[in-house]
Amino acid sequence: MATIDAWKTEEDQFPTTGPLTDRLRFLVRYAVLAPSSHNTQPWKFRIADDRIDVFMDQSRWLKVADDDQRELHISIACALENQPAHCSRAFQARPSDGLSARPEESHARRQGAI
Repeated sequence: MATIDAWKTEEDQFPTTGPLTDRLRFLVRYAVLAPSSHNTQPWKFRIADDRIDVFMDQSRWLKVADDDQRELHISIACALENQPAHCSRAFQARPSDGLSARPEESHARRQGAI
């Protein structure tokens, strides 16, 4: 798999005619640019059908500095919000309001059609 230089993501590179998975993968490139506590980037993404699943990466949790996982959850929320912010501004598209968090699965998910 080729390495993607996320900082070189350009709005005009958005695959407007490609498959939905390509468009969702492109949005993940913006999500990884979100701020995170101590730059831990405690998230994992999965493209599944018509959605992007965002998972908490427990291996990046700084237990000593963030014993109650507050900063970890804020970092995940930043990644979730970075996607629709770019989606609506750059591509005149609006993801659905299908944001859901399922603590029992330890992940949050944003669904939306582009």
